[in-house]
Amino acid sequence: MRYRAFQQQADADMVLDFWHWDSWRISKPEPPIPGGHEPMRWAAVQQYLLSLDLRKNLVVVILDKRAAPPGRDARPDELVALLREAGFRRVVVQLAQSRDDPAGIPILLDSSGNR
Repeated sequence: MRYRAFQQQADADMVLDFWHWDSWRISKPEPPIPGGHEPMRWAAVQQYLLSLDLRKNLVVVILDKRAAPPGRDARPDELVALLREAGFRRVVVQLAQSRDDPAGIPILLDSSGNR
């Protein structure tokens, strides 16, 4: 599963880290704006999306399990709905893990129906 999760991130047009609704970080593509790697509100992410000529086939959202565990602050299906509304065709929600965790990176939801 670890390989599959990393492959999804590599194939994605955009990778977002999610802590809570007011704290997102853009990991991919490389933000051309100052502070693009700093946590930002969803409105700033939307502005960034509008400023890019970006294919919107696949976005991967990585939930930070320390700050906003699934079910407490955001449900994966809510994130899928939000990013589909932003124009992405496929949304994958993953749960962050440490790189040396033998369990790999859990894929919580894939809007294409694949897990």
